[in-house]
Amino acid sequence: MPRYGPESQIEDAGRYAFDILDKVHSNRRRKGISYHDRPHTEKYVYPYGMEIGRAEVEAGRLPKNSLVPLGIELLFHDTGFYDGPYDDNEPFGAAHATRYMTQKGYPREMITLVTNGILLTNPNIVPGTKPHASALVKVPRISHTGRITKDSDVIYLGLANTDEFFEVEDSLRREVFLHPESRLYERVKGVLMGSGQAIPNGIPTEMFDLGWHKVSSNFMRNYDPRNSHRWQTRSVIELFGDNVEKNIAAYLRRYQNSRIPLV
Repeated sequence: MPRYGPESQIEDAGRYAFDILDKVHSNRRRKGISYHDRPHTEKYVYPYGMEIGRAEVEAGRLPKNSLVPLGIELLFHDTGFYDGPYDDNEPFGAAHATRYMTQKGYPREMITLVTNGILLTNPNIVPGTKPHASALVKVPRISHTGRITKDSDVIYLGLANTDEFFEVEDSLRREVFLHPESRLYERVKGVLMGSGQAIPNGIPTEMFDLGWHKVSSNFMRNYDPRNSHRWQTRSVIELFGDNVEKNIAAYLRRYQNSRIPLV
């Protein structure tokens, strides 16, 4: 176990994780990454995740000594994008975290806690439900830190600035458009085919956008805090629930006003 304090432990882990994330764009297979990059972790997932974690500690729902493994989970959760596939890259991120934590002398039980939290960020795994049939990762043991990391991975839904929310959402749309091997791309294609659209080889941008907004609108409805069980922690609703409601309403309103039909 490292002998320096919690803040220094997380800072050291951040240097290691960000070095990996900085290499994502150098991977020839990883073209057009505009969402799952260093800013996604550094600007959103990590700081907001730690804010949720501290709120859970203050509320007595999380032990304070869980903040270090939580920080490492948040920092490493997308490092698998460097050397793993676009979908189901979480085991590669877990391997990076394992390698780092082993080198630093962290105990095995903490390493397992962190890796399970990273595996839980697979979007096809929702605690309390069966994973999508196409998911290649096994459902990990679900921990409180894993639930926080899961919430933090979609924290852009709760940004206070709605313009920033739209910018982040659009960066994901641009990224998925360039990754036809992804399940999200296939979901967009399926929505278009189901609406009777003739799909050429390589979906044109305007047609893709039509399907994307349908898929994205349904995704956001699932996270509406007024009727959703997708959120995993009470603190994320207490801290960001109003923003989530506001942003989802703005997204649905924008595409209803532009006459894009929603499923």
